[in-house]
Amino acid sequence: MVLDYSFLNDKAKEIFEDYLYRDVIDIIEGAKKTKSPIEQILWVIIARDLRDTKFWPVPQKSFYFNDKHYIVDIAIEIVETGETLCVIECDGHDYHEKTKEQAINDRKRDRAFQAEGIPIFRFTGTEDL
Repeated sequence: MVLDYSFLNDKAKEIFEDYLYRDVIDIIEGAKKTKSPIEQILWVIIARDLRDTKFWPVPQKSFYFNDKHYIVDIAIEIVETGETLCVIECDGHDYHEKTKEQAINDRKRDRAFQAEGIPIFRFTGTEDL
């Protein structure tokens, strides 16, 4: 895709290029931190939709609850405070719920986040995004 913005005056081009470059770099850098194709797709969609808002997605964020360490696929944070509003887990069927033990572990994680007041949303690679 070629974007033609040659009609803009020099100052408008400078502002536009700065804006475009900043957003593209932020999205690319975040996508590099994802661990799977479904995470990458969701992260890019969420980052695109949240740009210029007071929220931002954070890939592979660590949490510590009750002496346990959790890493989530994507956390949605308030930019000013760093407060986590919710977390998103991208569950590819190659791993999640493949066995009874994995399904139990996912439910335990869900309950740990819910106990901290952080909603958790799960998406599979087969859902329409």
